[in-house]
Order: sequence, then structure tokens, then C-alpha cells
Amino acid sequence: MSLNNNKILMEHSSVAEELLSEIPALELKCRAVEKSVKDGYFTLNEALTNYKVSEIEYLPYILLTNNKKIKRHKKQHQLFDTIKLIVSIFCESSQKFDAVELKATKKIIKIAEPLSSEYNFLLK
Repeated sequence: MSLNNNKILMEHSSVAEELLSEIPALELKCRAVEKSVKDGYFTLNEALTNYKVSEIEYLPYILLTNNKKIKRHKKQHQLFDTIKLIVSIFCESSQKFDAVELKATKKIIKIAEPLSSEYNFLLK
């Protein structure tokens, strides 16, 4: 392998390492958020704040870690359970929404509620 090829390989390797280095740290924070909420130490919003994880960062983590449970249900239940989960994650933050957004959020919750199955446990 020539010197140029080695240099290119090293550059790609360092870029990949840089991109992947953030994933484990975020996953560890999300695990800590999930555990502290399940153990009753914090509310979800408190845990997210304490561990410096945004709702947007936490959402894919909770969906991926519960993928098998969610996939057991029919597609329509998956959709409404996911909607309910999203709204639940943003629930405390939504109290600061303007009146129109807060009204829309409450309508979304009302629509998803009767169709949702068992995913309250994801947030407790």
C-alpha cells in the first residue's frame, strides 16, 4: 500500500472514530435516564435535564430498545403507540407550548389514547 493510500485510510478511520465516539456516551446517558425514571428517582423531564439528554435524542433510544415489544402489535397499534410515546416524552415540555400547540397536543393525546395498548411502562 502506498503512503497516500495509508494516509487516506487513516483519515477515514479517524473520521469514523470521531463519528462513533458520541454514540456510546449518548446511549449510556439514555440508559441512565431510563433506569432513573423506572427506579422512581426522577420524572422523565428531570432525568433528561440531569443527564443532559434532549427529548429528540431520547426518542430513538426508547423506540429501539423496545422494538420487539412494539413490533408484536398490528401496524395501526404501532402507529398510535408511537404517537402516544412521542407525546408522552414531550408532555412536560408541552406545558410551555403556546395555546394553539397545547390544544393540538391534547387532541393528539385524546385520539391516540383509546387505540394505545401498553406503553405507559416505557415512561415510568
